[in-house]
Amino acid sequence: MSTHVVLVVDADTEIVDDLAARLTATDRSVAVRRAATAAAAEEAVADGSVDCIVSEHGLEDGDGVGLLCRLGDGYPDLTRVLFTDTGSETVASDAIDAGVDAYVPKQLGAVGAVDAPATAAAYDRVVSAVETGLEAGVRPTATPEETAAKIDTLHDVAMDLEACTVEADIYQVAVDAADMVLEFDMSSIDIVEDGRLKPVQTSAEMPRDGVESVPLDEESVAARVARTGEAMYTEDLRQVLDADPTQMTYRSGVTVPISDIGVFQAISEEVAAFDQADLELAETLMQHVAESVKRIRFQRTLREERDRFAALFENVPDPVVRLRTTGTPTIAAVNEAFAETFDFDAGTVVGQPLEEVLTAPETAGRDSVFPGIEAADNTAPTELRLVAGDGPRDFLVHVVPVDLTASESDDSDEVYGFYADITPTKERKRALSRQNERLDEFASIVSHDLRNPLNIAEGHLQLAADRIGPDDDLDEVERAHGRMRDLIENLLSLARSGSVVHEPDELSLTATADQAWSSVHLPNARLETTGDVRVRADPNRLVDLLVNLFRNAVEHGRPDVTVRVGPLDDRAGFYVADDGPGISVDDRDEVFDSDYTTTDEGTGFGLAIVHQVATAHDWTATVTESEHGGARFEFHTADGSEPIAAERAISAESSDRN
Repeated sequence: MSTHVVLVVDADTEIVDDLAARLTATDRSVAVRRAATAAAAEEAVADGSVDCIVSEHGLEDGDGVGLLCRLGDGYPDLTRVLFTDTGSETVASDAIDAGVDAYVPKQLGAVGAVDAPATAAAYDRVVSAVETGLEAGVRPTATPEETAAKIDTLHDVAMDLEACTVEADIYQVAVDAADMVLEFDMSSIDIVEDGRLKPVQTSAEMPRDGVESVPLDEESVAARVARTGEAMYTEDLRQVLDADPTQMTYRSGVTVPISDIGVFQAISEEVAAFDQADLELAETLMQHVAESVKRIRFQRTLREERDRFAALFENVPDPVVRLRTTGTPTIAAVNEAFAETFDFDAGTVVGQPLEEVLTAPETAGRDSVFPGIEAADNTAPTELRLVAGDGPRDFLVHVVPVDLTASESDDSDEVYGFYADITPTKERKRALSRQNERLDEFASIVSHDLRNPLNIAEGHLQLAADRIGPDDDLDEVERAHGRMRDLIENLLSLARSGSVVHEPDELSLTATADQAWSSVHLPNARLETTGDVRVRADPNRLVDLLVNLFRNAVEHGRPDVTVRVGPLDDRAGFYVADDGPGISVDDRDEVFDSDYTTTDEGTGFGLAIVHQVATAHDWTATVTESEHGGARFEFHTADGSEPIAAERAISAESSDRN
């Protein structure tokens, strides 16, 4: 039986004797030598026979940390323990920096006077540290040939990991390899999930109560390795500050990160059961595990994305085609809407050129049926007219490139073509165009064929008035001519404006209201603005809307009416209100009809023009009662309205507004 030599460096012979008795009590193969100074200690170690040194920090000719640091540089296999009366946080820090195997104060955990149990605990800790060092020194290390053989076997294990198709199988292969190849007695794998390390696989020898879920922010070895990504080998877990020696079942362990996925742990009930080679082999195995897990997770994510996209592809209501664009664009897939719209069997067209499946009508000049792959760079879609199952239809075609960087497809370029059917919109535009042409023709008739006779009638009326003088009958004729002229002007406004908005702009509601007020002659009425907003509108048509509302307030109210214009409080838009007699609830659904009027002089077109302007801007017009009892017209704008910086309310007589 070989003898292990432990050198105790301390001037206090009582401490040396007590420690020697404890070291030799359980192991007769231990021989204790003593030295009182640093110089004597270095001389004793120089012959190479010392396996472990236990030193006080406060020495007559130096300090223990410095001694252990020097000996560590010259004797890397020497176990070094600092057992000191002069311990402090600074000494402990210096000892750790020096790489000592254990730092133990002689009053372990005690404060103040000498505490016998604390001293006994300190001696036990020193004995444990010495035993750990001596056991590590006699543990047989693997030969380079054995290590190389294990590395070769791990490459075979990597092939097995590559063949796994589910994550659980990877962990099983890894633990089996740790047991059989690395010859670890007990091992486990924990993965990071919901802020915790959760066990997913253990070796058969690992007791069920040996693993448990732990918070990732816990100060445990496994949690620390998961957070830092740095592997840890612990020869004696009782020397780890956050381990409870009285509860220790396992004495040594290797903990290795699995990338950011989790940790692998191998443990043993023996002290120093592992070495650096075991740590490196475990790291190699876990690198293979991490690569395989990431592959499985990536493939799972890719499948989920493809499943979601496939569901989206099939359920998009518009026709969609996937095209291979290398050479002649050929169909890779179509959705159900595409097959139904163009009336063919989806299964029979895959692989066919798109130009053989879709056609343009003769009236469209046999245009192309696809804008080309270069259209993927354009933000604006391409408008095409194609032959569908129910005849020629109009489509807006969007071209979207397919990202093949992470797919298993071949190297050909692919794009999606989205065919949005705009036939109803085009038909409405064509109908509106025909309507506008008829309205223009009607406006010409009104302008020339009605105005000319009216001008002649007004001229003869003037001659008659000059000849006869004041006459009630002639006054009535003049009023009738005025009404006819108002009717003609309103008809022209309705006919020429139509439902078209020209060049909308960001307008100030207050400024536009001022402009509209100045264009009408209402000498006794008042205009008040209660705030300002920006409204996107056709300037001329917004002025028309306001002018007709202003006139309506006077004609259906009273000459001295007050009209108020301002933003809505609860939504985007604006209002025009007055303090006149208002509009009854029964009549509010009819006020925008072209034949609605409550006066003999009214044309019935004013509010119809208001409604037409609102509709052309996609605004919603409603009628309610104002806070002063009159009529309140509200316009809810489709694109919102932006408040302008708060200003004082504007109030001025019409005479102040030109």
